[in-house]
Amino acid sequence: APADPHTAGVEGGAAPPAPKNEIGALHAAVGRLTLSMDRFVRDSDILSRLPEGMLLLGPAGDLLSFNTTAEVVLETSLERFRGTPLLSAQGLSPLADGNEQLARLLDDALLEERSLQLGEVSVVPATGREFLLEVTVQHREWRRDSTALILLFRVASEKRRMRGQSRAADRLRFL
Repeated sequence: APADPHTAGVEGGAAPPAPKNEIGALHAAVGRLTLSMDRFVRDSDILSRLPEGMLLLGPAGDLLSFNTTAEVVLETSLERFRGTPLLSAQGLSPLADGNEQLARLLDDALLEERSLQLGEVSVVPATGREFLLEVTVQHREWRRDSTALILLFRVASEKRRMRGQSRAADRLRFL
């Protein structure tokens, strides 16, 4: 079988075949760049330092990557859900468990092809505990001719607490 230009020459993959033309050379270069970016995102500690939870969903809605904050916010280890569609019965947030609002948000993001921010979304992970999250979904191009979604989220009660503190400070200033 011919070597895959996306994995050839990396981590024990076979050496890439010589490109037949400029298009072949460009395709191989884009494949290597995509693999390098994937590895950078996966290995980078930038994601672990985000104050929001982050989930990267592939074109089929499968969980490709996540950060430590996502595991902390959702109070569960996410590694076992990697590669599984988010809303499937075996996924992190099964649709049957009451995640219709999240499903609508993801569908809207795919249709609109833009970032969507929703104030508060009820999410029920596989653990069964319901969370009220402030969610932003970003639509991104992913490899060639496909898209990915990036979900950034934090517990909505934190924002409510901050709003309450701000109102209390305003009242004190008024007095």
